[in-house]
Amino acid sequence: MADRDALLARLAQLLPRLNAQDASSAAWALAVLGAHTAAAHLVRPLADAVSRAAPGMQPRQLASAMWGLSKLAKRGGLGPNAFAALHAALPGAVAGAGPQELMVMVVTAARWGMCGAPAAAAGLLSAAAPTLARAAPHLDAHS
Repeated sequence: MADRDALLARLAQLLPRLNAQDASSAAWALAVLGAHTAAAHLVRPLADAVSRAAPGMQPRQLASAMWGLSKLAKRGGLGPNAFAALHAALPGAVAGAGPQELMVMVVTAARWGMCGAPAAAAGLLSAAAPTLARAAPHLDAHS
């Protein structure tokens, strides 16, 4: 428990300075850990860090950050505004995304809709549709 608390305290110190990769990884990691109650106080500052980094994120980073924040949204009391910067970064990211990133983004869109951000969800699906249509013939069970 002391190790976890020390790690979370260090993350809290670093949040204002996270770059795109670090913010994406932190969102993913906290979501995978289930946003343990000890980390609940970090969800909103993490969303702010992800928002600051979103314009510079590569498709994989954006997909991971989107998924992580969507998993953390209800636990951290995030509203639809928490997704605004990610939504704004989508047009550039969708064009360069591969099938795996696109599928994570589509699943995330469904989560966004459940988190009270249906316009963001619809926008993501609309932006991803042409790329998904082009990729579909090339997908297999291992994509």
